[in-house]
Amino acid sequence: MMVLSLSEAIMFTNINVYIDRLAPDNLKASYFGAAGLCSLGYALAPILGGLILDFYSGMMLFIIMTLVSITALGFYRIAELKPKTTAEAI
Repeated sequence: MMVLSLSEAIMFTNINVYIDRLAPDNLKASYFGAAGLCSLGYALAPILGGLILDFYSGMMLFIIMTLVSITALGFYRIAELKPKTTAEAI
């Protein structure tokens, strides 16, 4: 647990600096906005997980989260296969 807490402390304090360095000048607001969406997961996950547990079961929650994870991996694969333009490669 200590390692997780330490890594969160390092990541969350430095994420804005990393985004600032990563984003092109004309898209900084979009990058910061997209990074802020991760907080939405912290708000919705307990609610949606609780609803699935109330209406279905723990097994259904596990199956749904497995499908969501596989879908996310598919999106990452698609993004990796997309050819990079000159601006993205820099």
